[in-house]
Amino acid sequence: MADWILPHLVDRPLTLVRCPNGIRPGPKGDADCFFMKHSKVWTWPQIRRVRIREKTKVGEYMIAGSLTAIVALVQMGVIEIHTWNSRFADVERPDRIVIDLDPVRGSPGRAVIEAARLVRQLLSVLDLELRQKPPAAAACTSSSRSPLTPTGPRACVRARVRAGPRPPAAVDVH
Repeated sequence: MADWILPHLVDRPLTLVRCPNGIRPGPKGDADCFFMKHSKVWTWPQIRRVRIREKTKVGEYMIAGSLTAIVALVQMGVIEIHTWNSRFADVERPDRIVIDLDPVRGSPGRAVIEAARLVRQLLSVLDLELRQKPPAAAACTSSSRSPLTPTGPRACVRARVRAGPRPPAAVDVH
């Protein structure tokens, strides 16, 4: 599993979803989970800590670049790992786009597949190619990545995507 996940983690700052008390519903009906993007006061020694300049301060982020770091994340009660689209070595130049499609509760899994196909068509108009194909069978979620050549700062990439063709106002994928 490490061979599969590590290439997506190496040198990328993380935002985590932690559920240190498990994922069973708590007193309010939801699991006691929270997002964690800064390493705060502590983190496991296997997890690399890096300092990144933000708008008003310097934040301390985590990077998991080894199997032992992934195990440490599990020990911390992490159930979701969200990576930056840029690497720590060049945080202002993203080298990929991640498009995460989650279905509305109760919608059929095929709706996610149809949405993924629509995203593929829209990205092809921008001359971007998906590296991962959407699942062939019904699924709960679909996550696709499009590699980018980091040719400019984050603002330029954002402007390029925004300048592209606009999707229809409403799309029925059912």
